[in-house]
Amino acid sequence: KLIQSWARAGKLSLIERQIRQTDMKPAKLFYCANDDETEDLRALALAHKIGVLTNVVDDLQNSDFITPAMVDRAPLTIAIGTEGAAPVLARQIKKQLEDTLPTELGPITRIAQTFRKTAANLPHGRKRRAFWSQFYSGAGVAAYRAGGARAVLAELRRLYQQTMADTPATQGAIWIMGTGNNTAEMLTLKAHTILHDADVVIYDALVGSEFLELARREAVVIPTGRLGVARPLEITQTAIKSAQAGKHVVRLISGDVAGFEATREAGLALDTLAVQNAGVMMEIVPNVAVKGANNNTSGSAEPPPSPTIPRFNAPAHTHHTNAKAH
Repeated sequence: KLIQSWARAGKLSLIERQIRQTDMKPAKLFYCANDDETEDLRALALAHKIGVLTNVVDDLQNSDFITPAMVDRAPLTIAIGTEGAAPVLARQIKKQLEDTLPTELGPITRIAQTFRKTAANLPHGRKRRAFWSQFYSGAGVAAYRAGGARAVLAELRRLYQQTMADTPATQGAIWIMGTGNNTAEMLTLKAHTILHDADVVIYDALVGSEFLELARREAVVIPTGRLGVARPLEITQTAIKSAQAGKHVVRLISGDVAGFEATREAGLALDTLAVQNAGVMMEIVPNVAVKGANNNTSGSAEPPPSPTIPRFNAPAHTHHTNAKAH
């Protein structure tokens, strides 16, 4: 019915009959989508006779090529492929993404492209990320819905002036974070955000790769080596120097932060006293507890850190990372 309505609107030409070989001759690629296996195979044979590559929908074995499911928010385009193994799954993911990504992302991205030269005047790094993050996290879409392209440009100028006026943080900070049961999806939202915004990630050998994938690709990711190899002094010095340079550092340890003391004794964590003496702000970020781990059967989502670990809470503005979604 949709195709017929397009034909009535003059958007395409619709010929309601079986496909003929002469219809295929100008084509390089051909799709069989008849919802009829017999007709699909007939059309496939015709196409192969003249050397046209063919895709039979939901039939990997008889297809010469496969096509990913596409989410089109041009110039933003997302392709979801399963190598033909699960096309229904690809379509489900496509629908979820389309429901999540507003249709206005396309036009506001085009408009933002014209502003990139101006945005390049922002200091490279955290400030520039903060600017674009605020714009794409809702401000741009809201402006477009309120007043179209003109409102989007006004919002870009407003965010630019606001970001330029913000006083940059000269002091970085260190966050100590545990991986819990080594499942990244169990991280708290706070931990997930801090890890994503980190400039430096120092991790031990038992941390799963799925945690490292949550860090930005431009973040410096530093392994500490195998068990017993890395020295806490080297790890601590690296973390302190990075924080003193204004970087946001995450010390990622395997397991729960409630077991941080044991991890430190194994030579894989951080000398927190040295951090305190250096005047660097530090916070231990609780991960989601694993029920029964560390003799904690309460199932609480935010277990307290070990009482033997000094905890320093930086002022709110120090811990705030401007690249967070607003």
